[in-house]
Amino acid sequence: MNVTATKPRLNIRFRDAHVNTSGWAEQFVRSALRVMREQAEEDFTPLADALTDATRWASSVSAIKRHPAFTALVAMGKPAAVKIIERLRAGDIRVQWFPILKAITHADPVPADKRGNLPEMAHAWVLWAERRAP
Repeated sequence: MNVTATKPRLNIRFRDAHVNTSGWAEQFVRSALRVMREQAEEDFTPLADALTDATRWASSVSAIKRHPAFTALVAMGKPAAVKIIERLRAGDIRVQWFPILKAITHADPVPADKRGNLPEMAHAWVLWAERRAP
């Protein structure tokens, strides 16, 4: 006698389900984003300083990009870009800022004839940020 066991089928249609979240999910996401921004603010300065100290005498952008602090700053995304633009506005111009901004924003507003001139590069990025500000 050949008996084949079959598993019972569970038929759930999620489209028929309705969950009233009353905004809790949105509040949770907003709260999580706020915490992430605050953490990014706390982490930014030590990472930026570590990158600057370690790559102060680097002869190439690729050496800057290989440093773990570079990767961590890029991973912060927009909060790091905002902090860097703020620093550039305040006159804190570091060669390390530009590849981070480029990696985060996928933009390069620095004209070819201004590359290598750090104050001009800073000015180009600040203008770029101002044009995109809400």
